[in-house]
Amino acid sequence: MTIKKTASRGILTDMFWPDVPSESGRKSLRTTLHYIRKAFHDFPVFESRKDILTLNSELEIEMQHEGGDMFKDLFIEDCPEFSNFLYDYKGSFERANYDELRRKFSQKIEGCGEKEAVVMFQELKERDPYDESLYSALMKYYNSHGRYRKSAGVYKEIAELLREELSVEPGAELAALYKNTLERLSKKSECARNTWFPRNAELERLTTSLRNFQRGGDFSSFIICAPMGTGKTALISRFLKDAGNCGIVIRITCYEAERDSPYCVLNQITGGIIDKIQRDRVSMEGKSYRSLKFLMKYFSFKNRGANAGQIDVLDPLSYRHFVENNRQLLTTALEHYKIILCVDDVQFMDVPSMDFLRKNIESYSGGNLFFLFSISAEYSADFSKIHYGLMKNRRVEVIELKNFSKAEIQSIIKSRCPGTVCEAETIFAETNGNPLLVFEYLNSAGQSRELYASTLSALLNTKMQNLKAVQRQALSLASFFIRRIDYAVIAGLLGENRANISEILDVLVKYGFIEEYIEGDEICFRFQCESFRKCIYENQSVLTRESTHNMIAQYMEMLDDETGSRDDEILYHYQQANNRPMYLKYRIRKLSSLINLDVEFPEFISDVSAGYINEVEEELSRGNIPNDVRYEFCLMKGSFEIKTCDYSTGIRHIKQILEYDSNAVRQIKAHKQMVYYAYQLRRPKAMYPDIIAALNLIKNYGIEEERADVLKLFAMYSILVGELENAASLLEQSRHLYRTKKLSNHTLYNIACILNYQASIEKYQANYPATLKYYVKAISICEENGIMNGLSVFYTNMGQVLYKLGRQGQSKEYFLKSENLYHSIHTNWSRALTESYLALILFNEKNYHDSAAYLSQSLALADKLKNLYESTYNYCVARTIKREISCNNEAARHYENVLREDYDYYDQKAESGFRIMNINDLKLRLL
Repeated sequence: MTIKKTASRGILTDMFWPDVPSESGRKSLRTTLHYIRKAFHDFPVFESRKDILTLNSELEIEMQHEGGDMFKDLFIEDCPEFSNFLYDYKGSFERANYDELRRKFSQKIEGCGEKEAVVMFQELKERDPYDESLYSALMKYYNSHGRYRKSAGVYKEIAELLREELSVEPGAELAALYKNTLERLSKKSECARNTWFPRNAELERLTTSLRNFQRGGDFSSFIICAPMGTGKTALISRFLKDAGNCGIVIRITCYEAERDSPYCVLNQITGGIIDKIQRDRVSMEGKSYRSLKFLMKYFSFKNRGANAGQIDVLDPLSYRHFVENNRQLLTTALEHYKIILCVDDVQFMDVPSMDFLRKNIESYSGGNLFFLFSISAEYSADFSKIHYGLMKNRRVEVIELKNFSKAEIQSIIKSRCPGTVCEAETIFAETNGNPLLVFEYLNSAGQSRELYASTLSALLNTKMQNLKAVQRQALSLASFFIRRIDYAVIAGLLGENRANISEILDVLVKYGFIEEYIEGDEICFRFQCESFRKCIYENQSVLTRESTHNMIAQYMEMLDDETGSRDDEILYHYQQANNRPMYLKYRIRKLSSLINLDVEFPEFISDVSAGYINEVEEELSRGNIPNDVRYEFCLMKGSFEIKTCDYSTGIRHIKQILEYDSNAVRQIKAHKQMVYYAYQLRRPKAMYPDIIAALNLIKNYGIEEERADVLKLFAMYSILVGELENAASLLEQSRHLYRTKKLSNHTLYNIACILNYQASIEKYQANYPATLKYYVKAISICEENGIMNGLSVFYTNMGQVLYKLGRQGQSKEYFLKSENLYHSIHTNWSRALTESYLALILFNEKNYHDSAAYLSQSLALADKLKNLYESTYNYCVARTIKREISCNNEAARHYENVLREDYDYYDQKAESGFRIMNINDLKLRLL
């Protein structure tokens, strides 16, 4: 009754007196109710309406949890009603008890200490770890005490839990609270940053020009030239703070360690523009910005070694695609937005990015680009040759920052530090007027600390004397991270928990070594001055640096997830540690992710990948590399060669894995490459043994993560041999397994592939209208998630079916979409088929000139790819056009150098292909 508040007399009688006559049971119930009323001094506990008992609404009921269970040993045999009651009772009691504890938590948390608040929170979290109201209450508590970083940490905890275990995002209320927390933290961080230098004149020059730029008037761009420590980075920060949200604002810092990483800077610029375009949903019709997100991972292959800056390793066609796409993107962005581009320490920009920027800034004469570059004075002579190009079509002013004079130091003391007893002359003598040293000198004087440092190294040593041992260790480790300090790694290496490392970082921020900033929805840390990081790092011995880089890489491997999000960082640290085997292992792993061993379609930009592969192979040839690394390379290279139609060489490399390697995972992947090879050539009999071998390895070694993919391959085989029911079943099994996996682009790609193969099942039954829904879904998944693998194939397949259904106009649209990808990304897969169909459509439209050009290209590509399916349909198109031009002299002139054989030749080739593929029924042929 305390749970449901109401019950019928019949239910209560059957529950408590099931084995007695009905009348006796009712009598016992009346007696029991009498004693309950007496216990409440005749208070009307129950209200009775006919046969229904209801608890009095004025009766106050408080449920208390004493840690026991009063029904623990109570059992009524053959009474399911009582069992149901117990189930309802326990569930409702626990919920009511939890609600009461949560109410008390919400009331008490405002006035209690942090330790008590956390204890109460943990107790409740153990009962319901998904209750967002708990996390909200603790976040509000931390925010009220100015502990914004801890508040953000609480949000991250629940967000990660919900994503990993329930695949959902936090609710709107909690997300809004987190956003507010980040805003308050950002304001706090801005206030904490040093605004110590009197660079008002320089700042005024910049902001005046910016205002003119924003209003569409005459303006200048700027180059800041300054020695180390004179405040160029701080000046840029102040300037950008005043810039607000004007169009697209991109700030990039170049680092010496990334100087040999081609396209590192360009990819950051491209990423910033693409993010803005996607947020604003700006139309990019005719542009291929989606392909750039795919291409960027190829052209930002960091830490490639000695040849990193060599552009000649890239295939000119692929290089042209990438650069042209970036140029189109920048041009389109400048049509829609005003762009402010700030690059700090431009002397360390990689050469390909600098070449791109110089050429495009030189050629752009519009008023929507404002740039601000900074350069260290010692590099200004090397940079001077670029100045001319930048100034060609625009006004560019140079701001030179110099050390302070004695008079300027005296002015600073009066305006900022009136209580300081130091004389300007003394400070000038100690610091030579260097703004960074002046500020540190004055700051230490204000804190009653002595500081006598005329060099950066001496300054840092003096500052570090104020730190505890663990804080110095954390600072030393932080210097190993170029951009963002990975404090999770630092915490792990120091054996500190999240709370302790947060306190350590607070101290380092307080003493001005590092600063806190917000990037997206992440709280990040970086060195306040790159010179600080570099000096602390270089003051450690070479042996210490190599050992520490190695430890960092090993710990990152432990933290790394399936996405490989830390692979670039791991690669960098192993390279700096001079650990060749592990460095090569991660270079191969990176290449494998680009080539994608788990994708059945040939990969993109093959010539670029070939350049990287050759470099790795050269390093492997130097010896002293474990067999495990060599086998990884062999698998990756074999996969690449099969995907680029170098079948004999690729098979030779794959067979080395199958014959000599004992690693089961590599064995499965090697069998998959053999299946891809057989599928490309439409040889189903050759697919079967490798599929069965892979499934046996999965069963014997428990490698279940590969099962979904191999079942998909089994379905592909079943379709080719006509076992369509089995194929449908296998695809459903594969799709179910993929839906249980963590959501990623690879998972989405495979779901799109499954939809494509489900369409194939309908196609092989001549049920063409039914295929369209599958193709539409597959294409939608790829387009919405920026997935390039397979998309050209899906466009082409859709175009084929639409043509078969007589919808030539729509068919042409999809073939043109597919062709557009080929102009953006260098790939031959399904290109021959696309171009042959476009040749046919243009022939139907009497555009014989372009039709002949397409057909010529398609026949050459089909011969290179050696794909039976594409070749067969190419010959189909060729025989159709050959037949039609026999009575059309005008058309025949355009094809005389394309279709040199007679009609019977193309007819026999097409029919031979259909016989091999077992497509003899004319209804099953798309042409």
